[in-house]
Amino acid sequence: MTLASALVTPPGPQDGSSQTRVLALVLGRAERARLASAIGRGAHIVWVDRVLELRQRWHHSEGNVELLVIEPLDLEGQPTAALVATLTARHPEIAVVGYCDAGSAHSRHVVALAQAGIHDILFRGATDTGTQARHVFESAFRVHRGRSVLDSIRTVVPAESAFFFEYCLVYPLAANSVDAAARGIGVSRRTLVGMCSRSRLPVPGELLGWCRILLAARLTGNVGLSVERAALALGMASGGTLRNLIRRYARLQPSALRAADGFQRALVAFTQRILAVRARETPSADH
Repeated sequence: MTLASALVTPPGPQDGSSQTRVLALVLGRAERARLASAIGRGAHIVWVDRVLELRQRWHHSEGNVELLVIEPLDLEGQPTAALVATLTARHPEIAVVGYCDAGSAHSRHVVALAQAGIHDILFRGATDTGTQARHVFESAFRVHRGRSVLDSIRTVVPAESAFFFEYCLVYPLAANSVDAAARGIGVSRRTLVGMCSRSRLPVPGELLGWCRILLAARLTGNVGLSVERAALALGMASGGTLRNLIRRYARLQPSALRAADGFQRALVAFTQRILAVRARETPSADH
């Protein structure tokens, strides 16, 4: 199972608009077929041709959209960038992928969608099939979800350590250990430990665990994945490993993360831990 399919596929049966996970303003049968294949058969995709129809479908989706794929112009030639900007600002929890023609003649459309806040882009006839398209969807999901969590903790973590959290949240598969995270941000393990100590934060290994817990809370509570599938999406060895992490640091039962307020509960636990450590005169030692 790819990360994209793990994140797009809703649990249980699909039975109409209340179960919509993918909304796509894409013109052309061939293009729709290619994208549907890349997204995966398990996803419920709603195709639209016009901006007005997209607005209506969005309204009736009741917040169940996980992925939006959108062209720069609808069937009537109406630009979509303004709607994209509105949706990304109001709903940072969704992944947005632009779908454009390649070539300099179409660069203005690419720029317009990029400025509107898309997370990644596909080019018609070039990157919209097979592995390439799946990688784009995976990237969009990873980036939007990681930055969404980062935005939720910015007021809690010191500004000088934000780049570490961003790397661990946006690239969870690469940041699979303290050494890997340190390499990813271009510092040594010793420098990273020192940074956490000076910022009066928990040690890097614990912070890495918290990043996984917060991401898992998004995946289980917002997307509806099981703990096992969330662990898979985060590159962890097993669901048991993730469960142990949740119990150890968040002091929560793993099932709590699947509740409607699961992410909020994890966020509160993280905030309490950070504030408790920062209140100490002597930060905790590395382990």
